[in-house]
Amino acid sequence: MPPVEEETVVFRSRFNRILAAVFWVVCAAALVAIGLTYAYRPTGSVAGLAVGSVLIGVAVLVVLWRPQLTVSDDAIVVRNVLSTIVVPWNALIHVDTKYALTLITPQRKVAVWCAPAPGATAALRASRAQGTQARAWTAASDLRPGDLAGTESGRAAFLVRSRWNTLREQGRIELGTAGDQRVQVQPHVASIAGLVAGVVAVALVTILL
Repeated sequence: MPPVEEETVVFRSRFNRILAAVFWVVCAAALVAIGLTYAYRPTGSVAGLAVGSVLIGVAVLVVLWRPQLTVSDDAIVVRNVLSTIVVPWNALIHVDTKYALTLITPQRKVAVWCAPAPGATAALRASRAQGTQARAWTAASDLRPGDLAGTESGRAAFLVRSRWNTLREQGRIELGTAGDQRVQVQPHVASIAGLVAGVVAVALVTILL
């Protein structure tokens, strides 16, 4: 009987998306204020501020909204700010959460932008939410505060580790082949070009108008 295919799971940072929405509201309000100001005083600096507000909105989309982690039976796909990295399960040798969820292979370490490890305050809050048993379990093991289920890195790490364990139990991961596996990196050319063009546009508008 063939193994049952698990569903594809997409993880995104709730905090980052809330922060992105706040930035967009601020940028929209700034554009309205700048538009009213420009109507009475059409100067290069005001126009530059308008372009800058649009640039900030685009940067927020690229940096905070778009990054995500996709976990499927085929591979782990990490969409970061400047690139998308495809990590085959056969290449994975360790999952760490020291600074962010990090997928470790023989060739490289892949930090997951949308799953940062918590700071000291956030880790303490997550530990308290899970009770004394969770704190003792973390202290007595080699797990980090970033592994706590109440943190974004912890939730993302659980998705990866649970699927990894399932695939190993089903015999779908070839042991001893990690060094032969290729991690694919696909640069986000459009995002990089857009951010660079935006910075240049702000400079030119400010100087020329």
